[in-house]
Amino acid sequence: MEFNFHEKYGTYSNIELLKIIREPEKYQPSAVDAAGQILQSREVSEEDKDRADEQLGRPDSEKMKKKLQHDLVNGVVVDLLDEEDAVSSRPAIWIVAGFALIALFYLWIFYYHIRTFVLFSDYLIYQSAAGLFFNNIVMIYIPLIFYLVYKRRRWGWILLFTECTIATLTFISNTYFAMRGHAIIQQAIAVPVLIHSGIIFFLCTREVALFCNVNADARKKTLITMGTVAAIWLYLVFFVM
Repeated sequence: MEFNFHEKYGTYSNIELLKIIREPEKYQPSAVDAAGQILQSREVSEEDKDRADEQLGRPDSEKMKKKLQHDLVNGVVVDLLDEEDAVSSRPAIWIVAGFALIALFYLWIFYYHIRTFVLFSDYLIYQSAAGLFFNNIVMIYIPLIFYLVYKRRRWGWILLFTECTIATLTFISNTYFAMRGHAIIQQAIAVPVLIHSGIIFFLCTREVALFCNVNADARKKTLITMGTVAAIWLYLVFFVM
């Protein structure tokens, strides 16, 4: 079983990670690659680079720059030692901004379910325990998901990706059944589908996955699994039910 360096190094500081990629001969190639990919998802300052050099007891050199560029896998990691070659889009900022918007969207969903629960509390007492649980599970899993995302845990990314996929499929299925029954479809129903689809696209990006300590293998398996689920789901909806 391959050791998960992404998860281990996810809590390392920029300086610790820089020390790893600047002494690649002391680490396994997969460890160096993981450290470099994590750094790419962050903002690395010149102060971080200087402090890493000081702790290593030697200045940087052009030879080391070229070696790192050559060794790190498939050009995934940009040259973190040269400011003009660093990632100009500052991925850490747009990643945090993206998760902030997602959090606001789910905060609204959470508020909606709490409000519904309060307004219809008299009716809910007549529901079975199972029905009550499934109707209100959102009040349990939303805080859990965002706690895991905040802690940059792999399962936070996986659960959020799964939730968005299932939500999108559910909206599509409900819309299809309503249309088949000649029900009036409100245009607003497309909004949740578009938002969840946008979140899925955001989560699929390599930088966001690395930000949540999801390595390439875990990301690939999750995409394949949920893609298979989506294909089977839509086949059953459109051709069987």
